[in-house]
Parts: sequence; C-alpha cells; structure tokens
Amino acid sequence: MKKLLVGGVIVVFLAALAFSRNAKSSSGKEPEVATALRGTVTQEVSARGTVAPVEDVELSFDSSGRVGAVFVDVGDRVKKYQLLATLQSGELSGELAQARATVSSEQARLKEYEASIAVEEAKLLELRRGTREEDMRVKEAEYAETKQKLKNDYADVSVTLDAAFLHADDALRKKTDALFFSDEENPILSFVTRNSASKSILESERWRLGDVLTQWGNAIKPLSADDPEGVLEAALTEGRENLVQFRNFLNVAMDAVSDAVDTSSAATYKADITTARVNLNAALSDVNAVMQAIASQKNALDKISRELERMRAGTREEIITAQEAALSRAQSARDAQEAQIAYARGRVTSVEAQLAKKSIRAPFAGTVTERMIDPGETAAGGKIVLSLVSSAGYAMESFIPEVDIGKVRPGALATVSFDAYRDSTALSGAVSHIDPAETMREGVATYNVTFAFDNIDPRVKPGMTGDIQIIGERRENVLFIPERALLRTENGYEVRVREDDGTLRVSPVTIGLRGSDGAVEITEGIEENETVVVSPVP
Repeated sequence: MKKLLVGGVIVVFLAALAFSRNAKSSSGKEPEVATALRGTVTQEVSARGTVAPVEDVELSFDSSGRVGAVFVDVGDRVKKYQLLATLQSGELSGELAQARATVSSEQARLKEYEASIAVEEAKLLELRRGTREEDMRVKEAEYAETKQKLKNDYADVSVTLDAAFLHADDALRKKTDALFFSDEENPILSFVTRNSASKSILESERWRLGDVLTQWGNAIKPLSADDPEGVLEAALTEGRENLVQFRNFLNVAMDAVSDAVDTSSAATYKADITTARVNLNAALSDVNAVMQAIASQKNALDKISRELERMRAGTREEIITAQEAALSRAQSARDAQEAQIAYARGRVTSVEAQLAKKSIRAPFAGTVTERMIDPGETAAGGKIVLSLVSSAGYAMESFIPEVDIGKVRPGALATVSFDAYRDSTALSGAVSHIDPAETMREGVATYNVTFAFDNIDPRVKPGMTGDIQIIGERRENVLFIPERALLRTENGYEVRVREDDGTLRVSPVTIGLRGSDGAVEITEGIEENETVVVSPVP
C-alpha cells in the first residue's frame, strides 16, 4: 500500500511539473495572463440608422374634382385639423346651409309642440284636481271684470261716432267747400281740371254725400250706452262704411286738384284735402279700435262663461278622458317632430360628409413637406397631393440583424453620432419601439428598431444618417475576465488559473454577460484577484 501511494504521489508530482513546464512557450516567455477583477460589464450593439419624423402622412382627397383652393405651401407650419386644401363645392355648400336652416326651423317648431304639451298637461292637472272654491271666486271676478270692460267699450261707441261724424262733416262742408259752386243742391266744380272723370264723380258724390251725412247725423244723435248691443254694433259698422266713402271722395278730389288747369289755388286745396284725410283716417282708426275691443271682450267673456259653467257643473269623466287624448295627441306630435329633427340632422351630417371628401385637413400639427397641386387643377381621388411631417420631433430608425436583436430591449439607452456632425457631441436617447415582425434586407433577417431622442438638436433633419451605440445590458460590481481566457469544453467553459508558485490548474467556470469590450462575467468557478492565462500555451 505504501509503495502504491508513494508511486501515485510521484506520478501527480511529475504531471504537475510537466504542466508547469508547459506553461512556458518554446521561446521561454511567460504566457499572457489577466487578473479576475470586479467591475462593470456592458453589452453594446452597434448599428447604422436614419432620422425620420415621429409621424408623417401623405394626404389626398377622397373624391375627384377641380381644386378650389390650396391654403399652404412647402415649409408652412400647420395646426391640428387646419384646413389645407379644398375642391370646388358650391352646390354642396348651398345644400349644407339649407340643411342647417331646416334643422333650426324644425327645432323652433319642436319648442312650440313642447309648449303645447305643457298647456295640455296643466289643463289635465286642473281637471283631475277639480274646482276649488277660491278658483271659482277668481273666475267669477274675472267674468265681472271682463263684462265691465265690454260695457265700457259699448259706452265709447256714441262718443267715437260723434267725433267721426264731425270729421266727416268738416271734410265735406268745410275743407272741400271752396271746390264747388252751389255745393248743397247742384254742386259744380269751381275750377277747371283736365281729369273729366274726377269732375263728374266729385259733383255727383258731393250731392249724394250731403244726404248721407244728414242721415248719419240723425241716426247717431239718439245713441246711448244703454242701447242694445246689436244697435251699437250696427252703428259702428255704418259709421265705418260712411268714413270710407268720405275718404274715397277726398282721394278723387286730390286727383282733380292735381290735374287743375289753373294752379293758383291748388296748393291751398291740397293742404285742406290732406288735413281732411288725416282726420278721417284717425276717425276710422278709432272706430276700428272700438270694434276690435268689443269683439275681443265678447270672446273673452264667452270663454270665461264657458269655463264658469264647467266649473259649476264639475269635471265629468269623459272630459278628463278627452283632455288625456288631447295631451296624447300633443305628445305624439312632439315625438313626430323629434323624428323630423333627427332626419334633418342626418341630412346635415350627410352633406358635411360629402364636403369632407372635398377637403383636406391636417391630422396633426406639423410642417408641409410636399405640395403637388394648384387651384384650378383636377385632383383624382386617392392621389397624393400634400405631405406633412409631425412637429412632435424626430426619431432614429435602424434595422438590427437577427443575431443582435436579442441584446436590444425597449428602454435600452443609446447614443447617436451623425455623419454630418462628427465633431459634435453625440445625442442620447433610448429604444422606443421594436417591430415584432422581421424585415428581410439583402437576404438577412432584421428587425426595425426606433430610437427616441432625449433632446433633439435643431440641426437634425429627416434623412440624416449616423452610428448608433445601444447599451443592451449593463451589470455592475461583477467578477470578469477577458473572454479570450475561456476554453470551450463539452460541458461548458474552463479557465487555466496560475497559482502563486507558477503552476497552472484547470478550473470549470460559469459565465454570465458577455461584454462588448471582450470582457465576460464569471458567476462561478474562480475568485477575485486570481490570475488566468489568456494566450494559448503551446
């Protein structure tokens, strides 16, 4: 057993001695070594990229037509929803105005229906509530007041007709007296007029109206407020008809004077006739006012009388049923009107949609980059006529090969150096988007990656190119060695550790992150400050 053990020790010693000797090259130089240190391992990806706007769009009309106006040019800044261009649309604009007017009209009519419903609801509520004693007293007082107003109006009849008669008498016997010789029995015009028809009418009417005036005076003289209503109303009607006759007489007189051969007195005649006409018109207006007041008060009195009769009789069930039907009809009319408004609004929406197809608006705030149309030209629907880039800023786009895309994640920091500004400080940013689908470029599978700048340099323009350095992953305070020190085995990796006495030992290791600078993280297998062989040992 001792011999075997001693022999084994000798074999191990000789093997170690041989390995230690093999640590030197044939030239006798020590192999390149490195110390396992703690620090930061960073994995980066390098790529080329191109500046592109965050958002851009090519705009076209939805329909074909002749261009009416273009409101922007290349380089113009525009606001979101700003109108950029329109096709000619005169007829549609008119239709839209008419459709909107129809909506307004129908809405006004709806308010009338709603007011009608409110009235019918109030009536139904009152019917269901029944007549209260205080309501009866109010209605009776209203009846008495209206009846007194009617009586007062009838009292005004004789006064009003007396005043009207005086104006008619003044017009016939004073204001036009100078126009006639022997005006009572055989009236003859006192001046020569070219209007022979007027002369004949005036002379015959002067004699007839004299009799009318006399009879009228005799008829209204005995009138009083105590006369029957029918008598007073008939007197008003007769008085109005008489005033109209006298006014017509004055109109003919004015025509005759206007055609007088001798105009020396024409001005005086015209002034008197004008005064008479003004007085007669005022008298006629007063008579009409009394007639209208009487008619209004009679209608009001009749309405109040019927309401009193109903209140005294109480509310019958059939009356309530009838009022419910009236309310239902009003509500149906309102519903039908709302449907009409909905239809009118639909028409407005339809025309607006047609007009929208004839206009182009900016979908976002930005800058016009291309303009391919001018007013008067024909634009085809769907053909690009304007281009716009967003004012939200620019981004960098790059196509990362499949072998590197696994090292890139959204949010990863990056720096960009532009070809045009090599002497300038690189701009910082981060990965904002990674396309999930691959893009084949020259037979290589790539993925489109977008980088957002932290602060955009105003000198940066769309289309500029540059180099991008992406920090895929970064681990701090980790143990690392040069990747060249790794030896690949069937079970993973191992390194050759040089001991303090110069001998080498093989140690399996577990690796972590591979750095872009050639460093590799060691998570297990060696300790900090241990020395590993980097160059191969012959």
